[in-house]
Amino acid sequence: MAEEFQGLSGSVALVTGAAQGIGEGVARKLSAAGMRLALADVDGTRLKSLAAELGGNVLAQPVDVTDGAAVEAFVADAEAKLGPVDRLAHVVGILVEAGFV
Repeated sequence: MAEEFQGLSGSVALVTGAAQGIGEGVARKLSAAGMRLALADVDGTRLKSLAAELGGNVLAQPVDVTDGAAVEAFVADAEAKLGPVDRLAHVVGILVEAGFV
């Protein structure tokens, strides 16, 4: 395991955008380091699949990070089930469609 991940085992990380891409990669690395994970993404199907693959101490919930109340509820649920969040990986990408000028 890389040095930057030593000492993280057992701590809690919250990862947004975790269902694919960079967020998924971060979740996989942190899981391999032994961290307990709270995973959020709008793609609930892919998120649940990743959580099942990682196994262990993983909480996965579909969350739209543009909904502040949903984010607050997710964090509260994560801390109730996994303990206080020690690390945050906010990797979500938000696409805003707009005309080209």
